[in-house]
Amino acid sequence: MLREITKDVAIGLRDQLREVRHAIRDKRHDRQTSRQNGSAPDIREILGRAASVIDETLTAAESVSRQVLPLPADDGAIRGYRAYFGHEDGERRFRHDFYAAFKVVQRSNSTNPRPFPEARLARVHQAVMNRHGEIVSHLASAAEVELNRGVAAMAAAMLIELLDGERPESFDVAATVCLAAAIATLHPAEVSDRDLIDAAAAAIGARRDRLERAWRSRAPVAELTDVFATLLPLLP
Repeated sequence: MLREITKDVAIGLRDQLREVRHAIRDKRHDRQTSRQNGSAPDIREILGRAASVIDETLTAAESVSRQVLPLPADDGAIRGYRAYFGHEDGERRFRHDFYAAFKVVQRSNSTNPRPFPEARLARVHQAVMNRHGEIVSHLASAAEVELNRGVAAMAAAMLIELLDGERPESFDVAATVCLAAAIATLHPAEVSDRDLIDAAAAAIGARRDRLERAWRSRAPVAELTDVFATLLPLLP
């Protein structure tokens, strides 16, 4: 129990620090509208320059910490759904990998994306276990001939839980990450993370309307599974 409480506290603190970092970076002076030539700096510019100094200090501290305490060799890798369920360390791996993947996808549209809360990812992992246990069990034991469909169902369940309570504009990012993890499940260690993300993003863009209709349907798991199952054989 104490270990779980400690983990939850650590996750909460990381999320809060990331939100603070996001807010500071958003107030940097180089993100603010430039003042007219010759005019005195206003309070917003002064605060913006202070935010820039703090942001650069935090960036330097992060760089030093990574040299002193290097991250694992697989940092940021998308491992596939079988690595996230049925393993003692699966939930931690899921939080770690999906947080990194969300960050990569979001950066394609924003230089300062709002972090996807790690605590939210922990709840998503638990929700998939609780609400889609049959899909999780089937994926763990699926024979090769059934694997494509099983992985598609897992991606569908994951997308539904990631989007539960989220804004519709989160759809493309969440769907891209879910599909990337599905590709990684079928082709472990064969495709780089960058290629996974690029291939998934292109596929989601091509089937965006069909996927969103499936998500909003009366049977979203089944409908999304059908769409993902048709996409996966076409992807690397």
